This record gives sequence, C-alpha cells and structure tokens, in this order.
Amino acid sequence: MAGPLGFGVYSYDQAFVDIVVRSGTTMCLLFESALGLAGSIKQRAPWMTIVGRKYWHETVQDAIMAADDGPQRMYNEAISLCDNHPAIDVWQGLNEASRAADTYWLSRQVAVELGFADALATKGKGMVIINHATGNFPTNDPNDGQYAFWDEYIRIVRPLMTHRAARYLGLHLYSGCGPCLMQQDSFWNALRHESYLQGIEARGLTPLPVFVSEWSHAIGWKGYFTTDQVKADFRWWGEQVRGKIAGSAVFCLGDSGGWDHFNIQGTSIVDDMIAFNGGGTGDPPPPTHDRAWAFQQFRNFACSQGSSLCNATEQEIESYLCDTPNGCGLFTAGSPDAEVRQLICGTLTCPRGTPPPAHDRAWAFQQFRNFACSQGSSFCNATEQEIEAYLCDSGDGCGLFVAGSSGEEVRQLICGTLTCPRTPPEPTLRLSASTSTVRRNQTITFQLVPENVGTITGITWYLGDGRVLTRGPELSIATSYPDAGTFGASARVTNAAGTQYTSGTLSITVRPMPTVSISADVPQPVVGQPVRFAITAHDFEPEYGVVAYGDWDFGDGNSIRVTGGVALASYKTHGAYSVKARVTTSQGNLQIDSNVIAINVPAPMVSLSGAPSRVVLGGSVQLSGTVSNFGSVIVVEWLVDDEFVGTSTSLVHSLVMSVPGPHTISARITNEYGAQLLTNPVVITVDVGVSPAITLAATPRPAGSATSFVAAWGNMGQVTIVSIEFGDGRRYSGPPAPSGDRVLVSHIYAEAGTYTAFAMAENSVGEAIRSQDVMVVVPARAEVKGLLTVSHNRVNAGDAVNVRVTLDNVTALQGILYDLGGGQHVFTNKQDITFRYNVPGEYTVGSRIFPTTQPSFDTNQQTVQVSQQGETQDRPTWLVLGGLGALVTALFVATR
Repeated sequence: MAGPLGFGVYSYDQAFVDIVVRSGTTMCLLFESALGLAGSIKQRAPWMTIVGRKYWHETVQDAIMAADDGPQRMYNEAISLCDNHPAIDVWQGLNEASRAADTYWLSRQVAVELGFADALATKGKGMVIINHATGNFPTNDPNDGQYAFWDEYIRIVRPLMTHRAARYLGLHLYSGCGPCLMQQDSFWNALRHESYLQGIEARGLTPLPVFVSEWSHAIGWKGYFTTDQVKADFRWWGEQVRGKIAGSAVFCLGDSGGWDHFNIQGTSIVDDMIAFNGGGTGDPPPPTHDRAWAFQQFRNFACSQGSSLCNATEQEIESYLCDTPNGCGLFTAGSPDAEVRQLICGTLTCPRGTPPPAHDRAWAFQQFRNFACSQGSSFCNATEQEIEAYLCDSGDGCGLFVAGSSGEEVRQLICGTLTCPRTPPEPTLRLSASTSTVRRNQTITFQLVPENVGTITGITWYLGDGRVLTRGPELSIATSYPDAGTFGASARVTNAAGTQYTSGTLSITVRPMPTVSISADVPQPVVGQPVRFAITAHDFEPEYGVVAYGDWDFGDGNSIRVTGGVALASYKTHGAYSVKARVTTSQGNLQIDSNVIAINVPAPMVSLSGAPSRVVLGGSVQLSGTVSNFGSVIVVEWLVDDEFVGTSTSLVHSLVMSVPGPHTISARITNEYGAQLLTNPVVITVDVGVSPAITLAATPRPAGSATSFVAAWGNMGQVTIVSIEFGDGRRYSGPPAPSGDRVLVSHIYAEAGTYTAFAMAENSVGEAIRSQDVMVVVPARAEVKGLLTVSHNRVNAGDAVNVRVTLDNVTALQGILYDLGGGQHVFTNKQDITFRYNVPGEYTVGSRIFPTTQPSFDTNQQTVQVSQQGETQDRPTWLVLGGLGALVTALFVATR
C-alpha cells in the first residue's frame, strides 16, 4: 500500500513537482494557484491521482449556495475546469462550506455540488464531496452535540454520496488548538473521521473512501513546535490512518495568502514525510496486488451476495460500476477493500457501453415544471408530490411529453418508478434557522421546507419580538434582532387555494454584542508621567472568556501588545494624543476595537531671571525661576557658559561670579519621572572695577587630567603678554585671548598635591601686575563613578527587590534618581532602596547620580525579570529597606 502522508500544493513552483512525484503516495492535491503543475506531475507519475481544488473562499461559496442558479453555475464551472486542466483526475467541490447541523446551508451545498458532479460525470472525472471542516461533521458518539442531526444529515447528503461521480469523501482533520501535540485529545480530534464513518455505516449507507484534503496542527507549527516535534506528530498520525484512508494532503506546501505558519516548504519535514511513505525515488509505488486480483475480489463478493455478477467478465463489471450510482461503494471500509476500490475504480472511465443516465429524478421534475409553464399550467411551480398525484389521477399523464430523447428520459425517470394509486401525503411545514443563537444586529436566516401544502402565494414571518413580516412565496428570509433576549419564531404560509399552514416555533436566543472601552487614570499627564490605561469589557459571554491581550496604539508612534487588561505608558514630549486598543478574547479569538480617548500632555512652561544683571568681580547673582506643567522638581543643575557649576533642589539659587566678562546662566531641571527641561538663558556681566587688576581661577582635576586656569584682567589697556606660574616648576607665557581681557590655559599635574599658582600680565607700556596666589588642590588619579547592583535578577510579581549604589570619589551627594524601569522613578539621597513589582515583565534598572559639587553621571544598568506568582524558583536572598526621604511613585510604564 502507498504511504498515507500526501502533499497539498498551494502555490505554483516547479520544485514541488519533484516532491509530489517522490512522495511515496498515490494522491496529491493542487490548490487553484497550483493547477498548472498537473501536466508535469501526470507526465512523470501517471499512477498519481491528482485532486484539483477551485473553491476555498466563504464569500464566493456562500454566494453560489444562495443563488437560485447555483447548481447550473457549478455545472458550467466543472465543464470549464475539466477542459482547461485535463490532467486533473478528481475535483474537489466546495470547501468547509457548512456545518452538519445547519440543514439549510447543508442542503444548499449538496444541491450545488450535485450540479458540479453531473458535469464531472459527463467528462469521466471523479469528485471529492462535502469537504467538511474539522469538527463540523457529526460522529457516532451520542454525546456529540450534532448527533441528533444524523438522520436529517443522511437524508440530505445521500444523493451526493451515491452519485456516480462521487469517488471520495473529503474531510479536514486538524489536531488540537494551541501549543500541544497532535497525539493529545482535544475537541478537534485528529482522528475524528473514524467515528464519522461509523455513523454513516450505522445508518445503512456505505461510506466512500476518505480523502483528507487538509490536515496539520490547528494553528500551524511555526513558533509553536520544533521540526522534530512536527515529524513525530506527522508520523504518529500516518500510523493511525495507514490503510484506512485513500489519501491525504498536508496543509500546506507553499505559502498561500499569508499561511506561512503552516508552510513546510524548505524544511526537513518534507523529506521525513517522504521517508515515512517509503518514497524518494520517483518510481511508482509497487501495488500489493494487480487489477486481475481486484476483479476476482469483486466476483467473490458478488457470489457471497447471490449476485449475477458472480462470474462476470472484467468488462461486464466495469459496465455495471459505470451504470450503477456508487457502484464502487459495494465495499465496506478496510484495508483490503480500499485496495480493491483503488485498483478497479481509480482508473475507471465512464461512460462505458450503455451510458448511465445524464440526469437524476430531480432534474426530470424540473423539466416537467418547465413544460407546464410553457403551457400556462398551474403545475408550473408544483412540488414533486403534486406532480406524482397529477400523473396518477390523469390516466396517461406521462403522455404530456412528446417523443424525443429529452422527453423519453424525463418519462423514464418520473414514470418508471411511479406507483399508483398514491396516498396523499400529510402537509408539513418545517422551519429552521441558520443558527439558534445570534448576536444583537447580526444576520440570521430563516428557511421553510414545505411539503404537500400546495402552491405557496405568501408567507407571514413571526419573529417573536413583536415584529411580523409579510412576504411573497420565497422560502427564506434574512433578518436581524435589534434587542437581546429569547424569542419564539414561526411562519404561516398561504397557498393558492387560500389554505393556511403554520410551522412550529423555533427558540432563538439573541445575545448582546460584546464591546470594550478604555480609560486613563491621568488624562492630562506631564512629560514623563506614567499613565495607567485600563480595558473594561461589556457583555462578554463565557464562550469568549476574558480579555487575553490588547494591541495598544498610544498615538505617539508607539504600539505594544500587553497581556491582560492594563497597559502603562508615558509621553516624552507634550502634545495631544489619540489612544485606542484592539482587544483579543481568551476564547474564540474574537477581536473588538475599543473607543478612542484623548490624552493631552501640556507644554512645560519655565522662566528664569537673575539680578542684578551687572556685578563686580566676586559679587553674587540671585537667580529665581518658575516652572509649570512639569510635575515636581527634584534636581536643578546650574550651568554657567554651558559648564556645570553646582546643583540645588529648587529654582532659587545664588552664584558668586569670579570671572570677569559677560556670562550666560541657565539651569537643567529634572522632575520626579526623570524627564529633563532646560530653562531660558540669563546674561550677567561681571566688571572688575576701575583699578588695574588681574585674577586667576583654577578648576582642579585629578592628577594626569587637565586642570583649567582662567586669568582675567581689567583697566590695564592693551595687554601684550600673560604668564601663569603653576607651582610645580612649570609656567605658561603667551599672548591674551582674542577678546583681550583674559586667557584660558589647561595644565596637567603629574602628581596629586596642593600647588600655589599665580598670574602676571604686562601691557604695551611695560606695566605689569600680579594676581593673588591661588591654592590648587589636585586630587589623586581617581574616577568619579558609581556601581549599581540588585539583590537578584529574577523575581515573582510582588516580591521585594533591593537596589544598591556604591559611589567612588563623590565628595558630596545631592541625591540619586533611580530609574526602576517601566516608567517608575525614585529620587532620594539614600544609596539603597527596596521596591516591589506587581506587573510581570522585563525591567531595566539604572540611576543618575547628582553630586553637590560635581557634574551628574549615570551608573551601569541591571535587568530584572518579573514573572507571574509560581513561575520562578529564584527567590530573593537579601533585602535592604530604603532610607527615609525616598520619593516612590508606584507606577509602572509599559516597555516601549
């Protein structure tokens, strides 16, 4: 027997031809875009049964099923497909078109597929019928929710299952949904077909061989399984179905329309499937028996049934199979019978000898109606029962038809099996709905199936919510319910004689549509301030579960997916932002768009002034500023000519001006959320007075680094040369700066220590002046730095975490701004703090150090991974409580 793991080809690529030929199986499926590969496959593998698939999209299929001319459209389509793709052996009908319990749509599917099958029969081609989606067909388990529909299901599908073109029963078999193995039990059982076939046999109908037109993991495998897991699952499934199905087509070989998470192209999975099937050479799989053996098995079966075909020739058996609907269905399911069926029927081309009837009895009744319409007869729209009653009551009623092939075929199909007299059947009026449970304002379709009620002239539909709709004779109506509740729907028909019949009552449950809304705890945050956004669910039913995650758009160009119903964000700049979310439920993958809310981040307003605007050398400037729309100020860094000179905790400060000339003073403000803002500049002019004077100022740096010296003078006229004695035996001598009133010099001290420095200036007339001595304290070679550590890097939500900062060479500390990740900040003068995270996620922890007399700097960073309770065994081993004065803002910011 050939291997069971076949391929479904979903895009046109000649590389797939070799895979199919080497597959080690005898059946393959070509999707619409891959039909052009059929000729190449048939040329290399004439033994291969090629299944073609045209239909797949529900929008197209629903339109065909709902149309009155749907059967004729499918008939025409089949003729075109056969003519354009002669290498295709078998064609698949509609794909996942209806549920077994939805009798209306199932009936429509069967009706249009019969038109498809009629055309294929005229072309000598076979058909894969029904093609149910996984879980959308009944099983033989009384606990199955669709079990009660078995009898109605068999009644509807019998004409299609017994059609002469029907070769295979198409099913989809997907494993359970989610990151689980195919072998695990689930509602979508990968072997559900076995119970389905048992149910067909239990109701007296021989099931067709099964062709699994799609199978795989329900959500694909990429991102959920490794290739080794997929291979193991596929092999397991192959062992379960070996010898029990005619063939299969994995979904999918070749990406089709974004289904790449199913695509096995380019993986070792393909070679493993071929190896499992015993393929790989491209040679036809050797049959266990030949066709002569298969014909003898047929004769043996015929003898056991007392049939006249007990000693029939091969030609007589082939003629019988062509002339008998579902003749190959004589054989029950099982490995030997499946082989017999394949050997005889797999290459059988009909018609042979006497052609089978081109039409069925339903077609014949329609011809009768057409003739009646042409004669102006009241039987123009009569039911089959009304026509049969007329023929029985009218003598040679069948003589209505003139001689001719069409008339003779109609006469034979209707009158050949007509038995008179007939007992008038009881009138019935069955009402069904496309669903018994519907959401508010969603479409629901009601369908009437009348029998023996005469010609209907009008129908009154009672929707049960107080609305009554009066319509014409059309047997279906689409409507919706504006309000939620439980309603009893019914219908009343009036026939041409004025007689009225009323259907039973259907209970329809109308549920409200689920919605979600979002809100923000701070609609007008300042720059950097965390905002907590929350999702509120409305009218969620149990089948949808809870909010699984939200895809948030914060309006500032940042989007993020957050598990659960809470997200946090902060805004780096001021402005107006529109925030929205798309919510996905935990059950059913229902997606719901939220409302849109506005977040307004006001522009920070800051003003800085200084007085007086002119001071003498050594005088003080009083600085004062205001800031709004920026939260709480925790650190102010003062800058003179863009150089850091000190810090404070407010915008009120005093600076001693020690360098002559004009200077620009500004401040860099940091708020409690770590956001920074630069003030406007203030210009202060420093005068030296009227007497000639020279000053020397030094900015010491550690040994080996450059110490800055500024020599400035006034009231000296034109200075031609300036010298600076550094106190370590070296000196500087040179002209002044282009401004003429100062010189800036850098000097590197080799060793730490205290040095006495002074400056001298000489003008163009030879006058010289000496500055006062300046004591320069040069520190040792040392780097101002800080090291940040955390108690550990993995904790559960709610556990305490300690952060500690160790400082080197910081002379005095103004404070530390801890960035705890996720938008949480703490400003304190303590070098360790303790905090807790309540929201799982990954957080980056760092800090900025603000020395009193040194520029601020950043420490290293640490990462803390916060998991749900119970997900990690990494517990804290030490805990240090933070000091008093810590400013903790317990807000979390979504990592963005």
